[in-house]
Amino acid sequence: MKAIVRKSLFVPAVAALLCTSFAGCTKLEEELYESRSEYEPTGGPSSADLSGVYNQLNQMVGQANWYALQEHTTDEMLGPTRGTDWDDFGTWRKLHLHTWDGAHNQIFDTWNGMNGALFQATLVAEKATNAAEKAQGQFLRAFFAYQVMDLWGQVPYRGADDDPDQIPSVKTRSEAFD
Repeated sequence: MKAIVRKSLFVPAVAALLCTSFAGCTKLEEELYESRSEYEPTGGPSSADLSGVYNQLNQMVGQANWYALQEHTTDEMLGPTRGTDWDDFGTWRKLHLHTWDGAHNQIFDTWNGMNGALFQATLVAEKATNAAEKAQGQFLRAFFAYQVMDLWGQVPYRGADDDPDQIPSVKTRSEAFD
């Protein structure tokens, strides 16, 4: 029985080894650069910038931040408190009882994450040279603006070319929705 198993595994193993050995590169020619600026792309955002905006959507699916503000504050979900280690220093209780302030970790992190994503989407929407990337940037900007508007009732707006040291203009709920 062992001989049959060995023979049945031997042929696929040898075939896999042969396939992988023929797939390697034999004539790799490298192009070496003297500085980073010689190979860095210039101009508008690249698909890496757009991927960065899409990666910001990951903050919406965890138990904290956006999800916590949407669920814990509306009695759709209760955070467990089993002893002192599950209470997380009152984080979930403060959300449930609506006794938070601006320094609350979920409020602070969600505000920064959503507005950072909103600005990244604005950069892509305003600087993209590819029509498809520009359209995706505009959609993501509208999506994140809606989420910020839904949670806080106002949306800070900063254009791609605005001075980062200046306070952004703030749109009310009705201005942002229109």
